[in-house]
Amino acid sequence: MWTVKDLEAPRSTQEIALAHVRSNYNHERLIFFSKNQTDGYGTNGRAWVSSDRSLAASMVFPLNFDIAHNAPKLLPLIFTLLIAKILEKAMFPKQVSLGIKWPNDLYKDGKKLGGILLHLLSTKRKKRFNKIAVLGIGINIAWLPGNNRLNASALYDCLTSAEGFNTQNFFQKLTTSIDNLNNDIIFLNPATEFQKRDIFKGEYISVAINKHETVSGINEGIDEEGRLLIQESSKSDITKITTGSIQWR
Repeated sequence: MWTVKDLEAPRSTQEIALAHVRSNYNHERLIFFSKNQTDGYGTNGRAWVSSDRSLAASMVFPLNFDIAHNAPKLLPLIFTLLIAKILEKAMFPKQVSLGIKWPNDLYKDGKKLGGILLHLLSTKRKKRFNKIAVLGIGINIAWLPGNNRLNASALYDCLTSAEGFNTQNFFQKLTTSIDNLNNDIIFLNPATEFQKRDIFKGEYISVAINKHETVSGINEGIDEEGRLLIQESSKSDITKITTGSIQWR
């Protein structure tokens, strides 16, 4: 059973969700949701600028033991794949194809649509430590004319069309998928599912590891642990990248 907490105009749903887990969490499944997040953020604390109609939420839930211990590095990608699939279904009968920029950004028509931010926290219950996921989600639904100065994407071309987006239905499908994650093809075979949506599949890319190191080569997909595989021209072995940011050319 999931409980939705509708927030009027929070600075960040993720901040509120994290604070709740650290101070007052009782292993319930929660969704902190807002249409008017004022100061959201993404990976590495980068600011997230929402469209005029957007979806901002942070989902809090205990993680299945096997998932938490066997696929910690894969989880951001797995949840991004899940959300892409559910958004496409939510848009039916309109045909929408969403891509992914490793490891957790959603793209539509070559432009950023949204992304996820995952925090894993440990809590103690009945003398056992448990993993709790705090899954932040930011999706652009629609822009007002002239407001999209960042040249980002959105699910709909205008606010009028966006009235057809059913937020409740989206969360219903997403919570069901999370509750049954062990049996989802995305969890069972994430590398293959990612390959179908990888916006840089087979391309020459550069990945910033940190401020001083960049790895460049052919994108060969991901391995079983979710690491990005790069074939550098100067090396015979594949370079495996755990964290980094793919740079646009």
